[in-house]
Amino acid sequence: MMAWQKHRCSFLKTSYLQAGIVLFFLGLAKMSGAVTTVELRVDKVDASRVARAGISSQVACCFTGQCACQSRMRACVFPKVRQTCAQGEYQLSPSMGGLALGRSSSLLKLPADGFLDLGMRAQLVFGPRDSQLAVLADFLLDLSGLPRGPNSDQVGWGTFDLRDPSGVHLVLQVKLYCADTYFGPACTQRCVPVTSQYYCNETGSRVCLGQWTGQLCDTGG
Repeated sequence: MMAWQKHRCSFLKTSYLQAGIVLFFLGLAKMSGAVTTVELRVDKVDASRVARAGISSQVACCFTGQCACQSRMRACVFPKVRQTCAQGEYQLSPSMGGLALGRSSSLLKLPADGFLDLGMRAQLVFGPRDSQLAVLADFLLDLSGLPRGPNSDQVGWGTFDLRDPSGVHLVLQVKLYCADTYFGPACTQRCVPVTSQYYCNETGSRVCLGQWTGQLCDTGG
């Protein structure tokens, strides 16, 4: 076998091995928990002193009063082993208003696809329309330490106080939700209710119905 052929074979083996390792760890991350939704809201926006140098000329009219512009959040969620999002995974929030804002209602609910160790990329964008937005600030967030809970509004929000060198101060609040049948701080305890036998409480424990008894509600009836 010629030298260039050996080198090509070695390169292909290395590429396949690296791809296999990434897929393996993606599988582990997905099996470890069942977070299916990440909710995002803004607690504070202060971009009134943002450095305008370097901002796209497409939105220059926003600062001269020649066009009406709105701020929005653009965000995506990804498993940390992948390190970033693909461009098509970003979601854009409704318009929030200007560059100095207080707490908003829920802005985005992002799919997490059942992963446990999650990261988020959150961008503050500004412009006159969806297709003409400048990125004022861009942050990477580690969500792996946040508590998780069932799909109801009973788990506290995690707060991220963020500052960008350009002059943006952003306070974000994030909440993680387990899938419908998963419970516990890591979404690893599963409880599937059975009609007329038991239902699942907020911690994922079975609560027996009627004449059913026992820890698993499988005695009597």
